[in-house]
Amino acid sequence: MAAIGVYFGYHWHQQSKLIEAITPHVKNTSIRTSNALSYEITEGSKITYKELFEKLEADISEIDKRLLEVQTISTPATKIKTDIVLAYLNGCQEMLRAQLWKYRKQLALSSASKWFDKSLGLYKVVGYYGFEYARKTVEEALKALNEAGREYEEAKSNLVVTAKKLTEIRTQIASIVSADNLVDPNALAKVVDVNNKKKDETTTAK
Repeated sequence: MAAIGVYFGYHWHQQSKLIEAITPHVKNTSIRTSNALSYEITEGSKITYKELFEKLEADISEIDKRLLEVQTISTPATKIKTDIVLAYLNGCQEMLRAQLWKYRKQLALSSASKWFDKSLGLYKVVGYYGFEYARKTVEEALKALNEAGREYEEAKSNLVVTAKKLTEIRTQIASIVSADNLVDPNALAKVVDVNNKKKDETTTAK
């Protein structure tokens, strides 16, 4: 009986050390992801596209380091738990990548919209000799606008799917790491709601 007690005591100690070691990586990743989600669900952000792209890319790179750290401390005895942690970190990273893709498509849509408006304006005032060229330009601009709109909606749909997957993974890791170190599920639900809407959102970043 004493030997069994020692075994379970040692096992508990190892698990406790594991949680202590992985929590900073989980918390850091969650903070970065939560900050990024705020751009989806908070009105009035003044961040530029350039600043937003740089921030998301930096956060994605930082999570790579966190993934490596958790992989390093994983052992056969802790693999089940570390696999869940790695899935969560990967899920957060995919969330940031999905946002980055959405914002790139959002910027492309904004540019296409401006080009269409400009070409349409010129078309309305062009003289006889420039009419055919102006007409073709408008047609090309409209085609580009429609394509940009399609890609933007696709990026929004991808973000919704990614947010739902992260919500599921969060439920699993909540049995290992305390909830205050994780992304708020309400924020993820708001991201899903916002991106399920079909209205244009090209003014999120300037």
